[in-house]
Amino acid sequence: MPTPSATPGVTPVPHSAKNYLNLDKAVAFGVRAAYQAMQGWLRGRPLDEVALMSRLIEKLVYNKCPPWRSPAYDLYRDLFLLHRKGKKQVDKYGADFAVTINIFDERLFNGRERRTSLFSKTALFQLKKGDNYDATLTKVQLKQAGIFADRSFVLYAHESAGEYRIKASTELLAEFTRPRQQSKKFNAQTWCSLSEWLVLWLTCQQGAFSDNAARLTTESRLTSNLVPANFSRQAYLQGQPPLSATDNVRAFARDRQEQGVTGRMPAAWVNIDLFVQLPPNQRL
Repeated sequence: MPTPSATPGVTPVPHSAKNYLNLDKAVAFGVRAAYQAMQGWLRGRPLDEVALMSRLIEKLVYNKCPPWRSPAYDLYRDLFLLHRKGKKQVDKYGADFAVTINIFDERLFNGRERRTSLFSKTALFQLKKGDNYDATLTKVQLKQAGIFADRSFVLYAHESAGEYRIKASTELLAEFTRPRQQSKKFNAQTWCSLSEWLVLWLTCQQGAFSDNAARLTTESRLTSNLVPANFSRQAYLQGQPPLSATDNVRAFARDRQEQGVTGRMPAAWVNIDLFVQLPPNQRL
């Protein structure tokens, strides 16, 4: 997994992961995981979106992250299942899966360990598969993004070419130009490739950044639907997660008295926490 880096003489851009990690290595990790998932999916049957989602989540959570030279980092990855609240317990209520990336500065202060939130983003994905880059979507599907609209994307898997394309749900919804148009066939070949999108997303040129206020309406909404309900939100939302991966998961929410969620809730959520030790001259 990537290590923090900074370019001498270059002013860091706010809300960009490249201020704190090696962007090339981060993108390479994501692309490798996604294409390993694609290869395994194409070798198996059935070729449906649920099978692909399972492969993607497996690689994101369990792919080995090779050690890198200093500055040091600790990496924790966790997988959560979320309540299915659609009719008859189907996933029509939500996106297929979500991914959150958090970066924290970790250092000693007056003999005590202090952690400061540096970067946080969440993306929600709806999977579509097909050939010839044809992706048919309905207006209802895209509108269901609700409060997650600025973080929702359609991830298209091309079976024959064995590649991905991705585009923001809000951009696709804007292409429904006729008043009563309910569905539309899109040419996914014009969408971003996965590597292009990862660069744009990690540098906050695609998808909303999760500042403190946003975390209360996105990541907090996700935690309120965890299965089982053994998770407290407070430490996570304050950017002060506990030391261990297990504690980081389960310290997250004593209180699940969250208002009802409106919008697309995913079936699974991958949370990635990266704790870095930035030199003083690299801290914003």
